[in-house]
Amino acid sequence: NVYMNIPGQEDLGVTYFERALRTAEAADNKRGIAMNYFSLINIYDGKDEHEKARKYLEKLARLNNEMNDRFGIGLTHKLFGVSYLNEGKDLYIARQYLQDAREVFNSLNNAIQEADVNYYLAKIHYKLGESNQAIQLLEEAMETAKRLKNKSLIISISKLLFEIHEENQDYSNALVNHILWRD
Repeated sequence: NVYMNIPGQEDLGVTYFERALRTAEAADNKRGIAMNYFSLINIYDGKDEHEKARKYLEKLARLNNEMNDRFGIGLTHKLFGVSYLNEGKDLYIARQYLQDAREVFNSLNNAIQEADVNYYLAKIHYKLGESNQAIQLLEEAMETAKRLKNKSLIISISKLLFEIHEENQDYSNALVNHILWRD
């Protein structure tokens, strides 16, 4: 975990996660396997190696379905969506995965994951030139983030709202979100 957060040391992190993955597989520890897949996905996606990330995502999806882990299934959909969003090629595929994730998290009453998915859906709408839809999703997500006091999500949402409002020359709302984001 330490190496994956040190710039330039991600490959060393991969080495350790792959070793841990082999150990979890030998012990038939499905949760351990899933956790290592998750870490490898984040490393590869962070390095813009989206195809590698998605190969592990496919394995994680099969494992979560096998374990009938609804939260894991929702998280896998979310990670697929974020991977496609980060790659920037298939925004409509990204949107479908994220909508599927939101549906799962809604059924689980997991408000914070649902708000996080709405943040990513808003990013897609914004990239597609649909600012009004993006703002609506971000405002819904902000209500949840504030209610649950999730500072990192509040910062992410307010930063994106700032960018959208600034681009739309709505400087009053841009300033409000800039202050919230920088505070």
